[in-house]
Parts: sequence; C-alpha cells; structure tokens
Amino acid sequence: ILYSASMKTDFAPFLSWCESRGISTPLQLVGEGSYRSMRLPSTTDALMKQSSQNEGMLTVVQVPLDSCIIGEDLPTLVEKLKYEKKRGEDSDFAPWLALFPTLEDFQDMPRFWDGERLDFVKQFDGGQLDARMQIDKQRIDKCDDPWALACVDSRSNFLPDDTYSITPMLDFFNHDPSSKTKARVDGADRFMLEVAAESVFGSSSKATQGDWKDQVFGFFKGSNDGNRVKGGEEVYVSYGAFDNVETLSNYGFISNKPNEFNIEQFKVRSLGMGSGPAILIVDNEGSIDSYCR
Repeated sequence: ILYSASMKTDFAPFLSWCESRGISTPLQLVGEGSYRSMRLPSTTDALMKQSSQNEGMLTVVQVPLDSCIIGEDLPTLVEKLKYEKKRGEDSDFAPWLALFPTLEDFQDMPRFWDGERLDFVKQFDGGQLDARMQIDKQRIDKCDDPWALACVDSRSNFLPDDTYSITPMLDFFNHDPSSKTKARVDGADRFMLEVAAESVFGSSSKATQGDWKDQVFGFFKGSNDGNRVKGGEEVYVSYGAFDNVETLSNYGFISNKPNEFNIEQFKVRSLGMGSGPAILIVDNEGSIDSYCR
C-alpha cells in the first residue's frame, strides 16, 4: 500500500509508478518543501502485529531490483544516473527522477561551501573536515556532473553482490545513527529494508536543518527529545556507522542526536614529540587514541 500525506508536493505520478513496479511500503511519503520523509500511518496496529511476528523487525520498504539504478561501482552509477536524467520523460525512471533534489538542494554539502564557511569550520573541528575534503577532492574534481555525483554520494546503498544501487522509496528515508536497521536481498531479486520496532516506536530524533553555524556546532553536542513516535511521525533508518564528518560531507547534515560512531580529532604538541604533532582521536565515550605524523 502506498500513501502520500502531502498536498504540497505531487507524489501521485511517483506513487503510481511505484505501484506498477511492485514497490511497497506501509508508511506515508511526506513532503515539506525540499524535505522528504517517511512517516507512520495514522493507525499503527498492522505494524505492531508485523513486529510481533517478525522477531521485533518491521519491513518498511520492498523494491524489486529491476526498479533500481544499479552500477558495479560508484563512477558507473554516476554515469547511469546521468544517462537516465538526460533521457527525460523517456526514462523508465522519470516519475522518480522528477523528485530528486536539485543542485541547489545540495548546497549544505561542504564541497559546495564558500571559503568563509570552510574557514569558520577550521577554527573548531581540528582540521577533520578539511582532511576529509582532501581525500574526496580528486574524485569530485574528476566528475563533470556535480549534481549526479551528489545524488550518488547521498542516495546510494550497497548491495550484497558488491554493487551499488539508488533505490526508489529507500532514498526518502532520513538518517538516525541509533536506528537499528537491516537490509537484505530476498530471493536475489527484491531489496528489503527492515527497522527494529524499538527504533520506530521508541524515542525519535531529527537531523539538524537550521543555520549552518548551528550545524557545525553539532560536531560537539546533541539532544534527545525523548518523545515516543506516534502515528504521523517520522520513521528513520541508519545509513551506516558514520561519524559526523562523513554525514556532513556526503549528506550535508549532522544529526542532532548523540552519535555512537562519532570521533573527534585534535592536534597536540609537547616538548618530547619532535617536529610532528600528534593527532588525538576521541570516540563518543571519551576514549583516546593517538598517532604521530
């Protein structure tokens, strides 16, 4: 069953396309400006029943693999997306591609920031973001379509056969690092995403969407509103065990919920260290590791 609870964005062509392709979800697709999300239906009894029958896991989306854009590696996926976008209405994926973010929507990714914004971050993050951007620089500079690369970086998922996919409906879920999420391919032809019921019906959090300076300070703080998810509220999945620099670099946001996978890096010097500084790596529990340059 496919739902749309938004009158602001016309999801009807996409939902009809999903139904024709055998894509299913028990959730509602909601649009608020450029922010898209998957939300609980007003009645959650069916989901609770499914949870009790499936060891506490909820299947939140099922997608036949032939409805996905798949590439053997990320550069191939970029080229396939460029090709489908160029085909316009002739593409088999046209109703879905019409809902993809625009290049303007990706401006929160550091690769699109101006010098002032990057310099501001350097004052507070110990050079973490700059180091990450240097790793990505060659790959980004080499690509001739920044929109396609940003789409692939922010919306692709890994498949069990070591290929990569952009998966319809899955790409509208937002990230919560604490959400217990499991993906699998059923019968070699259908992608299935499951989320633990405790992640859905427990406490919720939202990605920071405010001023960019507030997002930067999200490196160092987080919050948990402690509210229980009710019908109509958002269902999150985990994109992976990513630290805050990773989500900021490839997705353009930092979760405002404490991230158990996050680390902080600091450069320190002492009289006995010689010329090279040590990099202190602090995990979310305060444990410290180090290496010297």
